[in-house]
Amino acid sequence: MLTGGLLRRSVDGASTFELYGKAVIREFPHFPFPFHRAIPHETGFEFFLLHRRRDVPDATVVREWAFPADGVATRDAGHGIIVENVSAYLDYDPRTHKATVAVQGLKQPFEEEVDLTAELLPK
Repeated sequence: MLTGGLLRRSVDGASTFELYGKAVIREFPHFPFPFHRAIPHETGFEFFLLHRRRDVPDATVVREWAFPADGVATRDAGHGIIVENVSAYLDYDPRTHKATVAVQGLKQPFEEEVDLTAELLPK
């Protein structure tokens, strides 16, 4: 099962930078009785930094990151329910044309700076 969408957006003149996230959920075979039982699963995450130019319908993927399920921190919420609490943010500095993408909820902290100067050049 896949789920996700737009997480953050930042605008610089005619350019828009967007951070999208996607959860990739793998459900394991199980016997669904009793009905309130949690579905055994594991979840990995993918994040994409996109660049959109004003008046251009398509976006360009600037950078992407993938975090497999074994890199995601989980906690047992009781009754067999395993919870992942992953979030990500985009911080863009228009003075330096650099974006910082950080992801929380992983076993190892993640933060990366991306230089977007080349993306802002006229094409």
